[in-house]
Amino acid sequence: MSYKLAQRGSLDYEVTNVFFCDEPEDLPKIPKADINLGSVAVVVDPFDMYIANSKKEWLSLTSSSDEEEEESEP
Repeated sequence: MSYKLAQRGSLDYEVTNVFFCDEPEDLPKIPKADINLGSVAVVVDPFDMYIANSKKEWLSLTSSSDEEEEESEP
């Protein structure tokens, strides 16, 4: 589920919104009408942050690696 947390400042006279999502699958559920250039979404599990571009698409702000380091157990 996604939650609109706040409206923050403005970017080119548009209000930018901050969203909180439980998981990445919640991003497409955010209404396009609420997404503006510079809006931010924070995903909790796994942690990631996104920013909206002018096409209302979410771009990741955090670097993600497909390769996860495996910890060896003694």
